[in-house]
Amino acid sequence: MRKTIRDNRAVLLSAALGSFLFLCIYGVNILNPGYDSWLMRGGDMAQHYLGWVAYRHSPWTFPLGMTEYLEYPYPVSIVFTDSIPLFAMLFKLLSPLLPPVFQYFGLWGFLCFTLNGALAAKLLARYLKKDSHIVLGSVFFILSFQAVSRMFVHTSLASHWLILAAMAAFVYQDALLPTRRAGLLWWGILAFLCSTIHLYFIPMCGIVLLGYCLLYYLNKKDWKTPLLFLFTYLAVALVTLWMLGSFTGEISYLTSTLGQFSFNLNSFFDSMDTGLFFPALKSFPDQYEGYAYLGAGILTLLAIAVSGLIRTCLPSRRFSLRRHKKTLFCAALICLAAVIVAASPTVTWGQTVLITYPLPSVVHKVWDAFRSSGRFSWICIYFIFLFAVCAGAGTAMPRIKTGILAVCLALQLMDLSPLLKERHDWLSPVLEYYGPAQSGSWDAFREIGALRHVLVYPDMEWSELKGFAELALKNGWTINQFYMARVQIDFKTEALPHMTSPREDTLYIWKTDNTLACTNRLLTYYEINGYIAGLSSPLSSLEALSPDSELLGRCTARFEGQNLTAGHDEDGVRYLEPGGTSYGPYASAPAGSYQVLIRGENLAGVSFQCFARGGELRFPVQNITRDSGEVRFELFLSEAVTNLEIAITNPEEAAEDAVIRELTIFSER
Repeated sequence: MRKTIRDNRAVLLSAALGSFLFLCIYGVNILNPGYDSWLMRGGDMAQHYLGWVAYRHSPWTFPLGMTEYLEYPYPVSIVFTDSIPLFAMLFKLLSPLLPPVFQYFGLWGFLCFTLNGALAAKLLARYLKKDSHIVLGSVFFILSFQAVSRMFVHTSLASHWLILAAMAAFVYQDALLPTRRAGLLWWGILAFLCSTIHLYFIPMCGIVLLGYCLLYYLNKKDWKTPLLFLFTYLAVALVTLWMLGSFTGEISYLTSTLGQFSFNLNSFFDSMDTGLFFPALKSFPDQYEGYAYLGAGILTLLAIAVSGLIRTCLPSRRFSLRRHKKTLFCAALICLAAVIVAASPTVTWGQTVLITYPLPSVVHKVWDAFRSSGRFSWICIYFIFLFAVCAGAGTAMPRIKTGILAVCLALQLMDLSPLLKERHDWLSPVLEYYGPAQSGSWDAFREIGALRHVLVYPDMEWSELKGFAELALKNGWTINQFYMARVQIDFKTEALPHMTSPREDTLYIWKTDNTLACTNRLLTYYEINGYIAGLSSPLSSLEALSPDSELLGRCTARFEGQNLTAGHDEDGVRYLEPGGTSYGPYASAPAGSYQVLIRGENLAGVSFQCFARGGELRFPVQNITRDSGEVRFELFLSEAVTNLEIAITNPEEAAEDAVIRELTIFSER
């Protein structure tokens, strides 16, 4: 035991250092499993946390990762809420022993920093001998710009220790995996971990595995065993994903956005304004996923390594290029493959497209499933770190090696300091969050024992929806819509029957600017914090709205720069150029009669069309009265719809822009 500890002293010290650095940056509050306000304050973090809450309340089913609580009544997998299924399943098993409020994301972050330190040290120990050099070098990996920036923004994607684990197998080969059985076990476990943490790590570690297999062949001239490693890795990954429900339900892996969230070839030097020393470089708007900034310390080490090797033209005593030439060759191929995948078929430098090349349909579909291709640059980043730390220090005299590492690490930390400060200031204090789940008015609905579901009309932005998702899920109720990746569900169509036949076990919620469906006499309506709630059972603790309230049975369009051609919106007013058309408001409305009011200027010559389902259903305009400043007409809907729109067109021969200041639809009750 003592020998094992002594032999792995640098690994243990680096793991402890990773834990310590985590606490310094993020504080201890987020490790409290009962403290979840910090998760609800963030955008994607609320999605990840509430995905876990929904899964915890769900009964066990097969596939194991499914829940009906998020897109009710459709089952979906928590793989697509990025709730770290590995921990979600573990703590769901322990759920009877856990308190009502329980979050594991702080613990996961702590674990990631610890494992990043341990595995970084294991990598460096392959080429560095002194513990002090290994521990100093491990900090570059622990505090990479990419790991720090992802942590608690997209927590599962901060699990960079998975990449380091694949790299460890690659650089050690027989020293770490001496037998075929050990290799199969290592890559099988890694495939399982990647599949239960985040899908993107499957191809990332898979690229490293390809390099491992090539190196295995070059060393042993055995091609059958590498194929067995590849088969095992893919088989375990696919079976695990199947067991989690990744191929079940309304899932689409096709996005048609390949190349948009890609890696820019200048990204290694582009701090995107997160570093102290280097400014942001020009790139395309959505290439933040290709954030691959190396940092001033690594760039300095890299320069020292390259200049030293060129100067001597010989391998140093401690870092022999000749001895590691096969490993270096395969590592270079891994990095090249990672850059090709990250850059996508649209290769860019700054704001210039260098080349766009066609792909076979099958390749494009597989690649498109990982549309945020810029993330694959992380593979290359950590290989560069490994080379820079080991070769940069290795080209120096032994007595100054420690100094070089210390100075470059200081540069790296100084460069990283703005990002570290921003993360520390954001998460180390105790954060407060007040959403519908904490509101006394919304809390009144808990007294209804029969309540099981929340149905939100119409679709909402996540910033609004997350509060109602929290209200539903923390009470063990389902919700009909949720922010999820890859899931494509037509929840509007599912909501149609509720307009005429509301259920007693459902709480209905509308925004006050779209309440055309709030005319059903079977429901009692309440106005709460700018929203309308409908319930079949009256509540004694809340004051109900009158059925004739002006808040009910109306929809007012918002003009915010969307749903128009040949025109623009300014300060909530729509300006339609000659030939321009305005669309919307895509309202949910039951069958019945409606009045439409349009106010503005130069409206005498505009034309109107009313339809739903993208034009499949058309409704004639009746009893039009108009002048330059106001238009009124009537509509009759023969059936309930969820996307009623009024198309307003300014004729091409018009002399002036048509100005629309108000578009309101009223229900005739």
